[in-house]
Amino acid sequence: MSQFFVATTSGNLPPAVATSYVTNDGTAIPALSVLNVLGGSGIETYVDPNLSNNLFIKVQNSTTDTGQTINNQTVTLSTIDCSVAGTYFFTTQVSAYDVAGVESAGGSLYTSVRSTAGVVTVIDDTDAIAHRTSGLPNIDYQITVIGTNAVFQVTGQIGFTIDWGAITIYVYRG
Repeated sequence: MSQFFVATTSGNLPPAVATSYVTNDGTAIPALSVLNVLGGSGIETYVDPNLSNNLFIKVQNSTTDTGQTINNQTVTLSTIDCSVAGTYFFTTQVSAYDVAGVESAGGSLYTSVRSTAGVVTVIDDTDAIAHRTSGLPNIDYQITVIGTNAVFQVTGQIGFTIDWGAITIYVYRG
């Protein structure tokens, strides 16, 4: 334990708040002890709960999800509300790992969804890229529509417990 500040009551004491914040491309200096944290170009910032010391920075219009399937179970990893009229284009990256450490898979989905007057439909066909080891020929992942939601679901393989991870980013225009 340092004794540097023992009995020190004046002079160069440390500030009550940080006086600078180093970033990847410069240094931010708080004004009157306030530092504004702003998002930009697809980046969102938020505090949860409000007025707490929990600051989050994330990619806008995205979900990051995990789940597990046992045998050929189907599990929903994410649900995205598409009730606002417009077009939604989804890019999903997915990874699957057999908990026994024998089999693996990964891939991408590209899906467009149209929402008009409360009716949500997948446009045309979903394009998929799938890479999987030979023991997982029947696993599947897809975006479907349930009500006014786009739903990302995964389906496992009989005889395997699979841990899944996915990130979905979407572009909306309406």
